[in-house]
Amino acid sequence: MKKNIIALILLASNFAFSYTAEIRELNSKNKNILFTLSSEEKMVGSEKTILALIKSKDEVMVDQTAVIDASTAELISGSIDQRQTKEKGTVDVEGDKVKLTYRADGKALKKKELKKPERFLAPGNFDEWLTVHFEEFKKEKTISINFLVWERMEIYKFKLEYLGLTELGAQKAQQFKLSIDNALIATFIKPIYIWKTEDMKKILKFEGRVAVKQVKGRGLENLDGEVLYFHEVKAPQ
Repeated sequence: MKKNIIALILLASNFAFSYTAEIRELNSKNKNILFTLSSEEKMVGSEKTILALIKSKDEVMVDQTAVIDASTAELISGSIDQRQTKEKGTVDVEGDKVKLTYRADGKALKKKELKKPERFLAPGNFDEWLTVHFEEFKKEKTISINFLVWERMEIYKFKLEYLGLTELGAQKAQQFKLSIDNALIATFIKPIYIWKTEDMKKILKFEGRVAVKQVKGRGLENLDGEVLYFHEVKAPQ
């Protein structure tokens, strides 16, 4: 369980923002691209819908969606289809309730309802939340957040740290560190590092556990990845 806890992305529908990313194995001499990520964001009223696909060549490995409040970055709903392991999950936030479903391959559908905690984050709204709350977060430097681990159907406390403005290649970047807020479990879990542009509008790099698995022999293993992002803005819809 401990090694799997992090399974660790306007008022009118006028623009679609998208990015792609390359996923490599973290700290490996082999720098081959293992997977690619493509993500698209669309505005519908005050809500932002985020669609993300992780692929191996042309085959989809993980399909994720999220709907968030564009002004607050609060999660409204989300889903994940982990096709490698044949697991599916959904989350719906209704008032102070977080409603979850989870289905493993060949197993019955599980349902669970949790009380929504303060600073409730999930993979679908994490990046946007950093941007929306950056100024207040920057003053505190370190805060506690509550992060959804969908395959466990649980919410865990994590520590989020602002590491400051750093150099990333030829540009300046805001750097953050995310680690589980439990001293015992933290000895088994590597922290996650995130870099965003100086203006906080775009994610540049991610290091840590990713949603996709790596093939090892005849099985699958969790992957700690290095993810590099590339951004574009599409023409008006």
